[in-house]
Amino acid sequence: MRSEHGISISRQAIDKLARKRRVELSDVSKAVARNHIAKQLPADLVAADEKHAQAARLLDLAAQQAEAEPSVANFEKYAKASAAFIKFEELKRKTLGLDQPDNALIDNIIDLAGLALAEEDEAARTAAFEADADGEPEA
Repeated sequence: MRSEHGISISRQAIDKLARKRRVELSDVSKAVARNHIAKQLPADLVAADEKHAQAARLLDLAAQQAEAEPSVANFEKYAKASAAFIKFEELKRKTLGLDQPDNALIDNIIDLAGLALAEEDEAARTAAFEADADGEPEA
């Protein structure tokens, strides 16, 4: 800032301004995040349920194989399938916020959506900057 604009500003001042702006935009950000989640969540839940069912089928198959032909290899397959199923269960519960109180669930979903929107915004800014650096008009 000093070299380009002749302005001297501390990191703390920048942090304070950014925090104030973030608070000012929080209601808008939350509304955008909730709208995005409302559109995306049903499809995400269906996909999660399909993966969960697939893990359950693989676990059942491994159990049947271990029971039909008791061997170290089949018991190892069952143990791996069981561990994968349990891990998926925990991930699904965590992702859906089922391991948190209701208020935390909403806050976590908003935080995740906010991160996704921030990544999209950063990608758009990067693309615009690269286009501008190449001399092409911005979209």
